Amino acid sequence: MAISKAVSKVTSRAYPLENSIGFLVGVTNRKLTRLLEKQVAQFGISSGTFFYLRVLWQENGISQGDLAKRVNTSQPTTNAALRKLQEAGLVALEGDPADGRRWTVNLTEKGRALEETLLPMMAEINKTLMQGLTRDQISELRRMLLLLQANAEV
Repeated sequence: MAISKAVSKVTSRAYPLENSIGFLVGVTNRKLTRLLEKQVAQFGISSGTFFYLRVLWQENGISQGDLAKRVNTSQPTTNAALRKLQEAGLVALEGDPADGRRWTVNLTEKGRALEETLLPMMAEINKTLMQGLTRDQISELRRMLLLLQANAEV
């Protein structure tokens, strides 16, 4: 994505913080992260590791590289999160005999069992977040967030 150089000087008065989509999305993200953290901490995981489990519940047995792509994190961040999940007994990391740097990530029974507890909680949180929105508005919100993500690709 190419960002053009501003032609004229932009001031805070002309472009207040509350008009910044990045700021609004950032505040929303921080609030959602705190809400998620409050729910998952009691199970010994963090908001930072939750989404790896979430992906693995849908597609178990993928490489750490594929997992990093799906969660949209760097390899080092993913590797650190996987080590934490492994220490907690939630995933098993199996080395690839052909490539010693590559792992296959598999949920343990304990990691799989968390799905039954955490997914209903997450569904309830999403239901609360969507209060006051119609189905069409929720669909449009998803579409717009995906578009923002695509536009933010670097």
